[in-house]
Amino acid sequence: MSLRVLVALVGFLCPCVAVRIRHDLKAALRETSSHLSQSATVKSECPSKVREDEDGFCKNVETDDDEPFYCCNVLRSCRSDANKLFNYYTKYLGVYETKCGVNDEDFRLTRDGQRLELVDPSENGKACQGPCLVDRELRDKPALLLMDTDIVEKCNNAVDENMWKPQLDGASWPRQKVMELDEAWVACGGQFDTSTTTTTTVAGTTTSVTVSFTAEEPPFEEVDMSFMGSDKVYQGHSTSGFWGWSSRKIRDDVREEVLRNHFCANRFDRDMTYYASSLCYWAPDVPTASRTDDVMGIGLEWSGSLVGADTRMCGNFKETGKCVKCSVCHNNARSEDGSVKYESWTDEIALDYNKCKKESWIDDECLRSFSILFAPLISFVGACEETEALYTSAVTQHDQALAMLEA
Repeated sequence: MSLRVLVALVGFLCPCVAVRIRHDLKAALRETSSHLSQSATVKSECPSKVREDEDGFCKNVETDDDEPFYCCNVLRSCRSDANKLFNYYTKYLGVYETKCGVNDEDFRLTRDGQRLELVDPSENGKACQGPCLVDRELRDKPALLLMDTDIVEKCNNAVDENMWKPQLDGASWPRQKVMELDEAWVACGGQFDTSTTTTTTVAGTTTSVTVSFTAEEPPFEEVDMSFMGSDKVYQGHSTSGFWGWSSRKIRDDVREEVLRNHFCANRFDRDMTYYASSLCYWAPDVPTASRTDDVMGIGLEWSGSLVGADTRMCGNFKETGKCVKCSVCHNNARSEDGSVKYESWTDEIALDYNKCKKESWIDDECLRSFSILFAPLISFVGACEETEALYTSAVTQHDQALAMLEA
């Protein structure tokens, strides 16, 4: 006897059992097809060269086809390493310029024209002066276990050059300058407090680290619905389950359509028994300019209705420095005029904010770093502003004198 005949026979004898069997069969088929699709995806090969488009999707460089996200793991590693190299050498070149007074005139091209070298690497040079030798930022300078040759070897034929090459080119001269300065600084008695030597030593003693990635799909995980709660009792009735509906009583003060732990069980109007939630958004703790001209708000929108215009349900979040989402109870447009009625509120997502570096902290840190690295420039700007104020005052007095002479 076939499975279809068996299901039909059982369904004829007991409709409720047939529904349950069909439900179980569909669930089993969905699970089987899910595992098959996952296995096929894992076995698929990534292209030899990839890039990311403006929206962050992984693309095949040759065919411009979409690729699985893990195919761009090497790309993300290349971009991260190139940024790390660039930021490292530009940072410590800035330290040498600020604390030791180093500038472009202290370097020259080598005879072969291939690299930069210090004009005065002796003990009389700027890197060997007292304030420079005892500077705390230089003493705490960590080792960078990364070389540009490692990045080129890993990324040259696997990733679009626009994702990593500009950072490497921009770090070329700062790297040469810092290597020269480090060598002179150490020769004059400067000591790094790190346990390992930096990559600024001579060739052959540099340590490199190569990161490799294996393309694999993350394991399938069931959606955790425990946040909905465990209370599944029909409202206003002492029992639960199918047979609880046999003694159903319709009352205005109880919403039989939803369980009593439903988000909209006791909120707002009687017909608002439909719940919706937006994505989670981070609300910065500093003033920000809107990225859109839309003043109707973000989060959720009721659209496509033949009655009235599209409706924004959430408005703009007023919280700052928090992770929030918008929750809505609505009537699914089941009103007499066909328009949707809703009420919304904001839910805060619980996070350990003590471990978060918020925008205000980043802003203060940027200002502090800027004031240290560009102290001479800031002083120069201050002097210019004083001169500008004197000039403006003189012009004003001159205009006033001309007006008096006319009078």
